[in-house]
Amino acid sequence: MPTFSLPAGLTRQDVLRMILLSTVSLGNALCITFMFPILYFYVRHLAPATPEEDIGYIAGWLAAAFMIGRAVGAVPWGWFSDIYGRKPVLIFGVVMVRLTLTSAFASLPNTWKNHSGLSCVL
Repeated sequence: MPTFSLPAGLTRQDVLRMILLSTVSLGNALCITFMFPILYFYVRHLAPATPEEDIGYIAGWLAAAFMIGRAVGAVPWGWFSDIYGRKPVLIFGVVMVRLTLTSAFASLPNTWKNHSGLSCVL
């Protein structure tokens, strides 16, 4: 059986940290991608009087506002990270993403949660 040796200057603890950071990044990316397929149904559920042809337009604006908020919020979170360190900022970010997505998608009808795969997240 072949053995694996770490590159020079890289410890096992460094590898475990990279795996943890990659897992957190993957979880954040999955939370974002869970949002986009359901956004249409979310708008339709929250604004039932909206004409069918406008729902996609509104969902697009919501997705754009979400990404603009992420871009604008990146600078202050970078400053907080410089002041308080990476770990508290990452932990706070992961917890807040989990809470906001759980509360946002908890208001959807059970049908869409079950068909979207969100039942495993919520």
